[in-house]
Amino acid sequence: SANFGGPSGKVLPRKSYIQSWISNSHLRKFNSDEIVNEINFTVEDIVPEIKWTIFEKVTKTIAGYKCIMAKGIYRGTPIVAYFTKEISFSIGPYKFFGLPGAILDVREVSKSYNIWVAESIHLNSNFDTSYSFPSKFKTLNMKDYINLYDQSRIDFIKKVNDNLPSGVNSRTLNSNRFILEKQMEWEDSLYEIK
Repeated sequence: SANFGGPSGKVLPRKSYIQSWISNSHLRKFNSDEIVNEINFTVEDIVPEIKWTIFEKVTKTIAGYKCIMAKGIYRGTPIVAYFTKEISFSIGPYKFFGLPGAILDVREVSKSYNIWVAESIHLNSNFDTSYSFPSKFKTLNMKDYINLYDQSRIDFIKKVNDNLPSGVNSRTLNSNRFILEKQMEWEDSLYEIK
């Protein structure tokens, strides 16, 4: 297990759970509890493997492990990760995997949020990896969740505009989603690594 913290070093709680066997599969099942319009949902996601570019000469030490930098695009979002070959499992925090070692640091490029950094590592070969996700809410697949999230944002912007004083106009400057999943695999065109 690993303890991951935010940029301030404090452990940030998130109700997300990976329900997957560590395997050579290019897909992983991921379940999480999410809130849209003040309603809780359990979201079932099938996460595709990220196409990583590894930079062997760029390294740093995290929690006592030598880590190598990698870059990729996760659902339209440029990310940078540091992984260690000293822990040979292709695992990581949140929905990140697919490198030849454990990911100990991953973040959205140029953002001070969406950061996961391992603060400590506790290896235990006797750890029980079987886990049943405690689904307490209505279950949605990822496509339905994204559609609901996008509609919620459109409804919010409309509500704000409808409540502006007469003669005041507004426009949306940023049409990107404010979540990590900015562009899904079923949507048109993806970003390229630069």
